[in-house]
Amino acid sequence: MYDENRNKIKEIVLKGNLESILLDDMEMYHSASVISSINDEEGFRDLMVIDYREKRQ
Repeated sequence: MYDENRNKIKEIVLKGNLESILLDDMEMYHSASVISSINDEEGFRDLMVIDYREKRQ
């Protein structure tokens, strides 16, 4: 994860089932690494994104 000036502030590796990261997407930059299979089988990544925006009055 990176700050608003794109300086790396944290590197997190999610390995376990249902591990999660919550962040303010308007304040932080983030990326995802490439996935690769250990045994030449097809690899995959499950991802769920929840986007919340406060309704302005």
